[in-house]
Amino acid sequence: MAKRELTDCFDILYSLGADVRLNEPLKWHTTIRVGGPARVFVQPYSVESLAEIVSFLKSEAIEFRIIGGGSNIICPARFEGVVVSTKNLNLMKSEGEGLRSGRDQCQYSNLALFI
Repeated sequence: MAKRELTDCFDILYSLGADVRLNEPLKWHTTIRVGGPARVFVQPYSVESLAEIVSFLKSEAIEFRIIGGGSNIICPARFEGVVVSTKNLNLMKSEGEGLRSGRDQCQYSNLALFI
């Protein structure tokens, strides 16, 4: 099977429940305002969509990084993979065997922990 072109994933990532942008400057998402563009930048709308997006990226062997609020990170001049931002999910809290963000809840096993 041929490797899927990253830009072809745009519609799939959007359908999984996320704001998707191409060539997004990472400096807009870091506290020190440094960083080049990410080929694809994704902001999931919910914890469930985060889990589905990560699962999809892993299944397609697409390189990705997950960032939060943008502090304590230094971004490269350009990142050719997918950057997944959890900034919109900043009200996330651990609850039992999973995570809760607002009305959404996701089991840790579904999130496929990023380690």
